[in-house]
Order: sequence, then C-alpha cells, then structure tokens
Amino acid sequence: MSKYQVMQKFQDKDTGKTYDIGDLYPSNSKKNRIKALLGEDHEGRDSRLSGKPIISEVKDEPKEKKLPKKEVKADDDTTRD
Repeated sequence: MSKYQVMQKFQDKDTGKTYDIGDLYPSNSKKNRIKALLGEDHEGRDSRLSGKPIISEVKDEPKEKKLPKKEVKADDDTTRD
C-alpha cells in the first residue's frame, strides 16, 4: 500500500484536519482526492498552494533479508590466518 507525505502545510477540505509538512497523509483516502493533492494544481486550490504538489508518494524501501549465520568449524580453512 502506498504512503503519502505532506510537502506543504494545508487544511483538508474534506475532513477539516490540518496537516503539517512531514506528516503522513492517510493512504485510505479517496483516489480522486489523493490524485488532486499529488497534482500541481486543481480547481478550488488556494493560490498559495498552487504550482507544486501538496503531498508526495513515499517509496517503501526493501527490507534487508537476514542471511542465516554460517557455522564455522574449528578445522575449517576460513578460520585460519
């Protein structure tokens, strides 16, 4: 599931909630609403917020896979200097 981070402080017209820069915007919001906030402009947007997206998609970083530890035996060549 995508995550969205607030790039410009704004008050959501649908919920009345104020979002500060760096806040996460709920990804379960309507697709049309997210699309409008990702765009640089849309009808009804305050002129102070025009020209750049209000939110941006946060890419999930792949989690590091933990490799099993290799057992080292006393007579194993890899343990010698």
